[in-house]
Amino acid sequence: MNLKEVRETLLTLLVWFFGVIWFFKSVGELHSLQGLLAATDWLDVGWYKSIATQGYMLDFSNREGQNTAFFPLFPLLSAPFIHFFHLDGLIALHVVQKISLVGAAIFAFRWSRENGLDEKVSLVTLLLHPAFVFLFVPYTESLYLLLLFLLMLSWQ
Repeated sequence: MNLKEVRETLLTLLVWFFGVIWFFKSVGELHSLQGLLAATDWLDVGWYKSIATQGYMLDFSNREGQNTAFFPLFPLLSAPFIHFFHLDGLIALHVVQKISLVGAAIFAFRWSRENGLDEKVSLVTLLLHPAFVFLFVPYTESLYLLLLFLLMLSWQ
């Protein structure tokens, strides 16, 4: 992938990302960056934040759930942003998730090219998948896609 294609891929991803943020901002009551972040702090995000900040805790008396059900790579990659750069846990998870998303898009573009597929159509198809919401909240899906495309590229 040459520099021009990397720029085009990143520009497509950036336009897509801000387009969806604009859509959510215009639909909801999201008037600030803090509001946007708070809107993504739901469901499993709390578990990832607690693992990244405090580590795993096994408590058999806790009937509300256990954080040991979550795989460690995502919180492990987020922890340095929290502990060394003193970022808020939610922001640290977003940083790792967004870096993973950009990497996944770049490697998906490259994988498509090496397999004779239209790179831009493949990227747009990936970004318009019905589960796209998981590419905006700090979940592991972007990291999973990044690792999946790296694995597929390594097999070639």
